[in-house]
Amino acid sequence: MKRLFISFVVMLAALGMQAQVIQNNSLWFDGSVLYTAHVTGNVVRMEGVARDGGGYKFQLTRLAQKNGEYVLSADDYGASRLRAEVGWRVQYIRNAGMNFLAVRDPQSIIVATLTLTPDDLQDCLGQEEYAEKQPIGQMLSIFLMNTTYVSRFNTNQLASMRKTLKLKQKRSLIEDVNLNLIISEMQRQEEASEGAPSGDVVMVDNELDFISALAPNKTVILREGTHLNLTPLLNDDEVFQRYGRAFVTLTEEAHANGAPTVVSNFVSDGRELTLLNINNLTIRGEKDCSIVVEPRYAYVLNFEGCNNIRVECLTLGHTEGGYCDGGVIGVTNAMDVTIESCDMYGCGTYGVVTHNVTGFNVFRSIIRDCTYGIMELYDSRRITFAFCDFYRNKEYGLVGITSSCSDVTFRDCRFAQNEGTLFTVGCDVNIENCEIHHAGEIGDTEQLHFKDGIPTYYRDKGPLRERAIGPKHAIQ
Repeated sequence: MKRLFISFVVMLAALGMQAQVIQNNSLWFDGSVLYTAHVTGNVVRMEGVARDGGGYKFQLTRLAQKNGEYVLSADDYGASRLRAEVGWRVQYIRNAGMNFLAVRDPQSIIVATLTLTPDDLQDCLGQEEYAEKQPIGQMLSIFLMNTTYVSRFNTNQLASMRKTLKLKQKRSLIEDVNLNLIISEMQRQEEASEGAPSGDVVMVDNELDFISALAPNKTVILREGTHLNLTPLLNDDEVFQRYGRAFVTLTEEAHANGAPTVVSNFVSDGRELTLLNINNLTIRGEKDCSIVVEPRYAYVLNFEGCNNIRVECLTLGHTEGGYCDGGVIGVTNAMDVTIESCDMYGCGTYGVVTHNVTGFNVFRSIIRDCTYGIMELYDSRRITFAFCDFYRNKEYGLVGITSSCSDVTFRDCRFAQNEGTLFTVGCDVNIENCEIHHAGEIGDTEQLHFKDGIPTYYRDKGPLRERAIGPKHAIQ
């Protein structure tokens, strides 16, 4: 992997002899997505593919008589990864063997970078994984960072990185760009941590009002005692579309314009609610509130391309058991998602499934009675489960975490009465002050870092104490 990283830099040095104009069919990597440039005159159409597939698009227009200057001129699905808006400047920078695009906000702070590369997606992802394993102090000066890299770190870590760079009397171009990205990421995390999203608060007590209320910058609150079954409404294309929602076969059909969209999309045995490109949304129950769906292969709530999402104080599940597909909550291509005080139960295959998510937190919640396992985490980072209970789940790898994940922590959680191998993980996982009552195999212990050593009671099948957690408080 080190050889790949070095060859990557050497090849960029050779490419640096070209003019500062984006070439047709050139490849640009942002840390997760590899874009191909399609140039027609002064217009550059970027189309990207990530580990989970394609559909990432945005458009640049070259500014006349300004060498290396472009402007973001169209914002399609996936462009939100640039953390930019139409009209923002994109600068082609070529210096010291590096060729990259720098996306700048109106204050000229660099908020995202895309690096010119000769490699395919697999090699690019490999280079990124190699970089993420290197000492941070070393990477500050030799590695051109991107949003995927900096989003791995919390605010305190970023503040330390910023201090290190600011104390340098003379910074290189790479260090200046990295400092910009660190500052931008700190601002983004600060905005995301200010609490519930601002905007309109809408109270609902029925399915139609709930679906109608879902939109960016909203807090949707289920009144006390509200129990929603979304399936009949998701199956009614006339009513669903009448309220400005999309009734489609595949979510890709709704991706085309990149607009915030509430979708009823087809799954194997029915229809599923998917929220596309909806930012700053809270869904909360007052007391004794639930949301269910009937199809066994559908997520109860599925988020794609959404940032700053909160789901709170709800019981979520399926009316029947499923196989192969259909978890409780699915999250794809998202940032800063929090689930708090929720009871997620089967018979969905998994409680939560993430793909390419940065900043995923589950607090004081329950995942129980799922038919395939507790969770599956893919290509995701900055993940925390705290004060959670996981019980009566079965029957394969219960906690599945791929090697492309990082910064995963379980804190003050309890695992009990589950069947199957408990941990099937490909990356380091921190386990702090957790109870593990498990009669089967615990799994990949070499990558599990227990703060106080492996619990001696992890094969204990005895009675468990009750504790206040989530919307319920006892393991039956």
